[in-house]
Amino acid sequence: MVDALYQRKIHDLAQAAVAGGQLDESDTRVELDNPLCGDRVSIEISKNENRIGALAHMVRGCVLCQATASIIGTYAVGSTKAEISAIYASLKAMLSGNGELPEGSWQDLQAMLPVREFKSLHTCVLLPFDA
Repeated sequence: MVDALYQRKIHDLAQAAVAGGQLDESDTRVELDNPLCGDRVSIEISKNENRIGALAHMVRGCVLCQATASIIGTYAVGSTKAEISAIYASLKAMLSGNGELPEGSWQDLQAMLPVREFKSLHTCVLLPFDA
């Protein structure tokens, strides 16, 4: 089961670190910690009207947290707050076993499906979205 949890796809996503780093200028910066495991996520966003114009993240944490931040870096630019909230809700439902991700968007989050069996790790996956 642990091999399924830490599959190559998750490692590849974490290693890609899409949008990793800092923005030259941002409208919003949030930093969150998970005191239970020590993960720390910083997210910076610059807005373009009511959409995310640019995004950067810095993660000090486990591979699950890093992979999720990289997925956010891949898909979030151009999204509204409502769209991000809907994806977050779908991810939480998928992890809890009460739903699936919508077809056609943010499909890299499917890599997090094995985490469903490890409730204590849900926070690691969700922390970048919480930020």
